[in-house]
Order: sequence, then structure tokens, then C-alpha cells
Amino acid sequence: MNPIDKITGDKHLSSVFFDAGFFFSEINRGKGLTSRPLKKLGFTDEEMRSGQYQQRIHPEDRPVYHSLWKRVEEGWEEEFYCEYRLLDPKGNWHWISTHAVIIERSESGKIESLVGVDRSIQARKQAEEYTRRKFEIAESLRQTTTVVASNLELSENLEFALRQLHTLLSFAFAQIIAFHQDNDSWTVEILAQDRGQERIAPNSRMEQILPLVKDSFSPEIHDNLAKEFPACSLLAVPLRARGTLLGAVLLWHQSPGFFHGTDLYPVIAFGESMSVALNLYKSIRQTMADLELDGLTGFLTRRSFDRNLQHRWPDYLEHFSSNSVAMIDIDHFKQVNDTWGHAIGDEVIRRLGELLKASLRKEDTLGRYGGEEFVAVLPNTGEPTAYSIMERIRIAAENLDFCGTTDTITISIGIATVHGEQKLSKALEMADQALYRAKTNGRNRVEETPLWTP
Repeated sequence: MNPIDKITGDKHLSSVFFDAGFFFSEINRGKGLTSRPLKKLGFTDEEMRSGQYQQRIHPEDRPVYHSLWKRVEEGWEEEFYCEYRLLDPKGNWHWISTHAVIIERSESGKIESLVGVDRSIQARKQAEEYTRRKFEIAESLRQTTTVVASNLELSENLEFALRQLHTLLSFAFAQIIAFHQDNDSWTVEILAQDRGQERIAPNSRMEQILPLVKDSFSPEIHDNLAKEFPACSLLAVPLRARGTLLGAVLLWHQSPGFFHGTDLYPVIAFGESMSVALNLYKSIRQTMADLELDGLTGFLTRRSFDRNLQHRWPDYLEHFSSNSVAMIDIDHFKQVNDTWGHAIGDEVIRRLGELLKASLRKEDTLGRYGGEEFVAVLPNTGEPTAYSIMERIRIAAENLDFCGTTDTITISIGIATVHGEQKLSKALEMADQALYRAKTNGRNRVEETPLWTP
């Protein structure tokens, strides 16, 4: 009696063999025993022997399965191993690993009998998928954090974050909003949107969002908001810093009950990065509201600049590895006043202020430091970027038409870039020294200080 006949003839041995996930097939005799994992998925001995079960292999896994089995059939290998998904009668996919060994071949090399084991690897595959998803989330977060700390404006940062989030989650429409409180009054500001398929959450209804988020400290899924919004499903993640509500990430979908608990982790993780960016934005917004501004340019006065930058500079040093300061001065400005009069001189200052404002980011800080001297603080900006920005401004200023004056108005610029800890006063001093070199080297030029690393 061969081993397979012995196993099938002994009910106890056959049961142990079967329960352990083993299977065998004698193709030449039309006999076989299907493993318990496959029996539990509804497969019959007839399906296994006829090969019909292969039609229930996932379409993405089927080519690999057939390729590996073909090598065994052709005699290149005596063992078969494959991991693949099988469909159960209820329409669910299950990960299975099959390891089979050829027991006997005919003289022509055709397989006559084999024995093997089927195992459920569903838990392992789910763990692998979880690990892969965690990696994707971590990589998307890394890219998002890099962009949040980049030279882009806040709205561009947040829009990039939403695009990254869309690579991990499905939603039809997304928004990042900020809440502003004035005494007992709240207002909503839309900072970024990913319109996705369509705009299904009209902005005119933003005030209705506030009650859904304001009193919540944790993410919430609203499964059916059809009465209040065109979108039925909402996943809302409040953005808070030190207990203060800053805003929210809102993900919408038109289908009721679309979002699930597994969707929360990526949005919460992204929300932490967004809270950092939003907190900095609100801090700058509040600071700017309290500043003393120069009436001609709308920039900070020197006193206001010095006072407020002393508070914000440590935050820049903490969050960003490189920060730049630029001193900008109009060349031969006294000559402009003497030749064209102070009214034209004021217009030159105003036009240059407009150029600076249009050329820099919202998070950059501009101050009028003297009569014809300006200062700009560029957080999270290294030497090459700072130089490129200032050189572009210098060229643009040279080509401006200042109220029909026949003289070309030029500017000189000095830049200091700080890496690591350094007092603002020292950075301003370094920028002023660079400006002095620009003046003494012929004006209408940009000069940088040497790299400073404490």
C-alpha cells in the first residue's frame, strides 16, 4: 500500500492530515483529498481535481499561479509554491499559500500524484498591507511636512497636503478651513480646496460647518447630512494647537456612510502637520493685525518691525533650518528728491513697496527701515533662493517707470542667511554689511554675507 492509500484508508490519519491543511491528488487514479482551508472556502474535491478552482483565483494572481505551475508541469521544478487570493461563495477574497511536492511522474514526465499543504495567510497579508499603508502614510507625511516647511505660500502648502491625502483616501471633495473668533462671533475662512469630482459642499454653507466641529476635540464621521449639505458623508478632523481650535480638515462624499473608522488615522496624522502650518499662519495674522504700519507703503514701521520680529524670530529658528534677512536701499535717492521733488520721491518709495509686496510671500515680513531703506525677513529660505528672489526684484525695479522720470531708479540689496541659532540683531547687522558692500561695489547689485553657522 502506497502512503496515500494508507492515509485515505485510515479515517483517523486522514482526519489529522486533512485538519493540518494537507492535501493530495492522484491524478492518474482520479483520487484526492482537499485541504480544510479550501473546504472552508466552499471548494469540493471535484473542483480541485478538475482544476475548476483556478477560475476563483484573483485575476491579478492568476498569471503568476499559472506560470509557476507550468514550470512544475514541464519538469523544471519538483515543488510548487504560490501565494494568491481565492474567492469564497460570498464574494470575499482570502489569501492562501499552497506548497506542493511532486510524488510521482509517468515515464513521459506527466504528473501522476502530488502532496502539499494549503495555509491561510490572511492575517499575515493584512499585517503586510497595514505596514505598507503605514509606510505610504509616513512617506506622504514626510513630503507634506517638507512642503509645509518650504518656500511656498500657505494655500499652496495646504493644497499639496490635500493632494497627498487623496493618494491614501477616497473622497469627492476636500477643504481645509480656519476658524476666527472675535468675542462671541465666529467666522470661517477657506484656506485650501481639492475639488475632486465636483464641488459638492457649497462655500456659502460654510457657517453651518462650525457647529459640527467647534465643540469636538476628536475626528467625527457624519454618515448622512443630506438635509444640510449636497454631500451626505463628512469626515471632519478639528485642527487644534494647545487646546485652541484653529480650523478643520473636511472630507466630503455624496454617498451616505462612505467613510469608515480605518480612514481616521491618515487624516489625524495629516491634521497634526496642518495644525503646525495653521498655527503659524494664525499667529502671523494676529501679529499683523496689531502692528503699526507705515502710511506710504503699508509696511511695518521700524519700531513695530523690531518689536514684533523679536517675538517671531525664535519661532523661525525653531521650525526652519535656514532664515534670510535682506536690506534694500534705493540708490542715489537724495538725487531723486533734489531733481524731481519730494512728491516724486514718495511715489518712488510707494511703487518700490508695491513691487516688494508683489514679489514676496505672505509669510515674509516687510518693514520700512528708514527713509528709502527697506528690510525683508524671509523665513525658511536659504542662500540660493534668497539671492534669486532679490536679484529678480532688483531687475524689476530697474525696469519700473517711476512716474515718467527720465532717470533709471536702481536699488542695492544685502542678504544675510542664518543657519541655526542667531539673534535677529546680528542677522540685521550682517545684512547691513552686505548692503554696504553692494553700495561700495558700484550699486544696483545684490551682495550676500558669507555662510553663517554658529
